[in-house]
Amino acid sequence: MNTFGISCANVAYQLTQNGFYFYDGDVTSTIQSLADFHNISGIVEQGLLLPNVGLLAQDGGAGYVGNYSSSDYHALVVRVSHRLSHDLTMELNYTYSHSIDNDSGVQNNLIEYQASGASEICDLRNLRACRGSSDFDHRHLFNSNFLYALPLGRGKWIGGNSSKGLNELIGGWNVSGIFTAFTGDPFKIDSGAFTIDFTQTQPGVFIGTKSDVAGGIHQVPSSVPGIPNTVQYFSNVSNAESAFTFPIAGGPGNRNILNGPGLWNLDLAVLKDFAMPWSETQKLQFRTDALNVFNHTNFANPGASLINPNTFGDITGTANASRELQLGLRFMF
Repeated sequence: MNTFGISCANVAYQLTQNGFYFYDGDVTSTIQSLADFHNISGIVEQGLLLPNVGLLAQDGGAGYVGNYSSSDYHALVVRVSHRLSHDLTMELNYTYSHSIDNDSGVQNNLIEYQASGASEICDLRNLRACRGSSDFDHRHLFNSNFLYALPLGRGKWIGGNSSKGLNELIGGWNVSGIFTAFTGDPFKIDSGAFTIDFTQTQPGVFIGTKSDVAGGIHQVPSSVPGIPNTVQYFSNVSNAESAFTFPIAGGPGNRNILNGPGLWNLDLAVLKDFAMPWSETQKLQFRTDALNVFNHTNFANPGASLINPNTFGDITGTANASRELQLGLRFMF
């Protein structure tokens, strides 16, 4: 077919060469290319569309801002509390839940750009379209806290007959802690295609099986001397990438279909109260805190862009800080 002296094959070639992914259903970029056409030499010529089609003469895109979304939250919460006995106080909480939405922003007028994935408002006439797990969804969440008086000092299991001076040194110490563990954050497999508008790229369409996208964090040795190894999230990155395809033009993909690495952390504190000799109510508390006491690394979500296959599944960051130690004195009155 030949229109205005330009074949359809030539148009398709130009759309691909100019960085607009003609093959992935990117309707918005296709319209922009047709309205502002570059010839073989790269010179801008009159587009194949009439001026102002899609408002391209004024803007690169026209965004509509509103407080529209659709969300649901379902949860089962289990709580176990151990009141003070045998010098131990403890509380355990477990939540099994699923948060579903198509906009995970904290504002009610949010439009997210490109691959951030926080918003997937595909159809204002049907807000349940394009829904999936919320960005903050954690299917399993466990946390606990405790306070334990160490069995040291006068009348205790260790040093029960200690002198007054020794008891001041070893007695009265407490250990407290907070332990948290939860499943990883959902993340978007980005297709890079603006199938609906210029405010959001659509996620890829899942066509594989669960085994194709199984996680298994491991290092991939670098083939270039001096370049560090890569941390890969997927057990088989080729199978994981092949499990997704580009969305059909104008259609949605599958929102937040995968979850990143799980996370856990333990913070500990050791503390002791010293009574002031001049007052029965005033105390001086010494404490040392260890945040992430085991210096455990929690990995961030992997990169997952279908148009950047060389970095698909690569983990380039962490979701927590390294171990931190701090000492403190607190005067209580």
